[in-house]
Amino acid sequence: MKNLVIDIGNSAIKFAEVYNGKSGKAKFENYLKNDFEKKIGSVLNQKNKYDLIGISCANTNHANFIEKKFKNPNIKLIRRDSKLPIKINYAKTLGTDRICGGLGAVKKYPERKNILVIDFGTATTYNIISDKVFKGGLITPGIKTALNSLIQNTSLPLPEIKFKKKLYYKDTINNISNGIILQSLFFTERIITEYKKEFRNLLVISTGGNAKYIFPLTKLINKNEPALNLEGLNCFLEQNQ
Repeated sequence: MKNLVIDIGNSAIKFAEVYNGKSGKAKFENYLKNDFEKKIGSVLNQKNKYDLIGISCANTNHANFIEKKFKNPNIKLIRRDSKLPIKINYAKTLGTDRICGGLGAVKKYPERKNILVIDFGTATTYNIISDKVFKGGLITPGIKTALNSLIQNTSLPLPEIKFKKKLYYKDTINNISNGIILQSLFFTERIITEYKKEFRNLLVISTGGNAKYIFPLTKLINKNEPALNLEGLNCFLEQNQ
């Protein structure tokens, strides 16, 4: 069976082919607000090659466009009320990307009762799944979002994001670059510490494009799973084929 899974984020379309349950290498298409329709069209233009196509899209307007433009029973958009192998104890506002992360975690680590999925994207989300129930979590600005906000609201220069494992520097570029990383790192570690007080034997998983900045710097994150949301999306397809 050959499926296509597509995770539509706030600034990029991430997708991968899945052969008999095994995901291939993920690809990316960055997009702006005015070219989304063109970019998603380029991803879906070979839809007949696949048995099923699963799509996660938190943006309602984008989801509505896909449903109207690409009318195909084999294209399935995951929703909060879809048939899922986990329960959701959360308001109707829950983003489908967070659902997919939870699905991927439960699918990959079925023996673990308590899981925290941290998705480092445009936003950084902290997602608790306990006994296969999505309990909720937190949403904070992502690393690059925080950096861009800082630069746009000051006269500070825009640095390349990098980290050299020092707490202080004598130049502004490194002050900003390392400050942004340490802000996210220390906040994340404190959040993990607090969650561990409530959820015993907590498995902590990072995912998302910005996880590469944080995962190597801490021992509190057990696993880094870059394709977690796509794997969760394919799990949804397996439940709804």
